[in-house]
Amino acid sequence: MKTSSAVKGRPISEKLNRSVLVTLLCIVVMSLFVLAPFEYRMYHSNRDYALDRLKKGIQSRLLAIAQSAAMQIDVDTHYDLLGEKPDWNTPGFQKIKAKLREVQEVHGIQDDLYTLRLKDREKRLATFIVMSGEENYIGNDYVYPVEMQQTFDSGIPAVTDIYTSRSQEMGMWMSAFAPIQEMDSESFVVLEVDLPVTQVLKAFEENSMRLVFFHSLRGGFLLVLFLVLYLVMNLLIKRSVAKMIRKPLEVIIEFIHRVRDGVLESNLKVESGDELELLSDSFNEMVDGLRQKETMSHFLTSMEMEEVEAVSDGRKVLSTKGEKRRVAILFSDIRSFTTICENEDPERIIQALNLYFNKMVPLIEKWQGSLDKLIGDCIMAVFEEREGFDESQAAVNCAVEMQGMMGAVRDELESHGLPPFQVGFGINTGLTVVGNLGAKNQLSRTVLGDAVNLAARVESLSKEGKETMVLFTEYTLEYLTSPPPHSFLMETVVKGKTNPVKIYEVKRST
Repeated sequence: MKTSSAVKGRPISEKLNRSVLVTLLCIVVMSLFVLAPFEYRMYHSNRDYALDRLKKGIQSRLLAIAQSAAMQIDVDTHYDLLGEKPDWNTPGFQKIKAKLREVQEVHGIQDDLYTLRLKDREKRLATFIVMSGEENYIGNDYVYPVEMQQTFDSGIPAVTDIYTSRSQEMGMWMSAFAPIQEMDSESFVVLEVDLPVTQVLKAFEENSMRLVFFHSLRGGFLLVLFLVLYLVMNLLIKRSVAKMIRKPLEVIIEFIHRVRDGVLESNLKVESGDELELLSDSFNEMVDGLRQKETMSHFLTSMEMEEVEAVSDGRKVLSTKGEKRRVAILFSDIRSFTTICENEDPERIIQALNLYFNKMVPLIEKWQGSLDKLIGDCIMAVFEEREGFDESQAAVNCAVEMQGMMGAVRDELESHGLPPFQVGFGINTGLTVVGNLGAKNQLSRTVLGDAVNLAARVESLSKEGKETMVLFTEYTLEYLTSPPPHSFLMETVVKGKTNPVKIYEVKRST
């Protein structure tokens, strides 16, 4: 945000933007935390589904081969083998072996096909009858899978899941069992077809790796998609914040800085239709009040303005009660002003007075005094007692500087063709009554008492001065911490008082 002064922390637009984006980022991160387990579960679900389909396919194929082979076995020949002493070379054995070999070759079965007869149900033992391979297992025991039991008992074909063989070959297998009913009996022998699944599972694991790659790729794609969405949202939010907040705030801050610099002519225009527009309307109302206050300040003395500000700021309560305070009162008056007014045009008189007051009044504020009132050509200023402030010294110093500036004021008046002024000053210090006077709807801050009357009296005697015409009383002299060079001028008796008051005049500096 470009403003004439930097904010203390981060701009509000940046805070809001960061807050929204942090929230959005949290949502993205939470989505990823949800996505990762979801992809993990999907992977295992797909893997389990693929493995289940693979096993079902193998089971169907093995069962079909087993049933096909069982149907091609000559039951009579096979039955004859059961009653004979097992012999590898008998014609019946070779005949059935040849048929099993044929089935094996047709269906591309690598491992032997063989027939089994139940030996011990409790131990799940069976014995080999005929096998298609070259190795002779005739009469050997075989620990058969539990699924084979129903084929022995009921002649129902069966298949296994993947299992680890307990026979001598061990390994992981899948098998199918088809029944061959013995002649003139309800017993069954079983034809078994086996498939070693180690290679199948290896191939499946290779396919699973492709599945892992697919899910990783999809997860990565979703991650990139989330990040792209985050960046797009980041850009959109920044633009929206700039349009809705940052730019109106820049206008408002620029307006406030103009008001701070005393520029009160313009109005703030923010047409956002939201709280910022309400804020701008409030600022406009505030500036209207400042304009009125500034206008009012032209018609109030500094003493009255200080009272207004103190009451407005809550430092004081508006009151019509007076209080006794020690003050130094300064009066100044233009010599022979009545004669000047009789001989000059009124407009020129006002012009001259305004030029004179514009030079004199700021010096009162410079020396921390208050303008009490302007009475025609007369200035009344008050310097109130407070901690760390020498009111009498400030009043005398102010009068000396005002008189010192009169030479330049007269030159400026003459340059404009205006009548030059000669000015006298009178200063007194004492207890006065300070308060607000007037009606309820019109009050004026002022000071009252003998000390004020004496200051006015001393000012009227300033025309008797011999050097600077800056006069002060003995009461003021008592409080001066650094009295200027001065000399005794006279004693005067104030109306209503019996004791004379000593009057002193500030000497001209050499």
